[in-house]
Amino acid sequence: MMNSTELANRCQSLMNWSGHFRQVVVARLDEYKAGLLKEFCNEPETFLHFARLAVNEAESLAWSTPYAHLFFPALVEERIQYARQWASRQCRVGNGLLTATSHE
Repeated sequence: MMNSTELANRCQSLMNWSGHFRQVVVARLDEYKAGLLKEFCNEPETFLHFARLAVNEAESLAWSTPYAHLFFPALVEERIQYARQWASRQCRVGNGLLTATSHE
């Protein structure tokens, strides 16, 4: 049986490992986000604004789970799709292509 000092040492070791793992996950998600946003650098500014918001929202939702690194890619893909639809709609509204009675 472990004494309290051994148990405390093992708990500390586990916390150190989990803290390191979280740092690695954060770094990888930051790399993923940067690469993703870089892919959109040639997109219209309207879309870029919504894409940044979509990526931030996806990250926030992912971190609300215990498995952010697993959920983030799917969430960001979904949010980017919504951002594209929203930006497209905003452009059409701005060009007068949608009326107040349009239902999209």
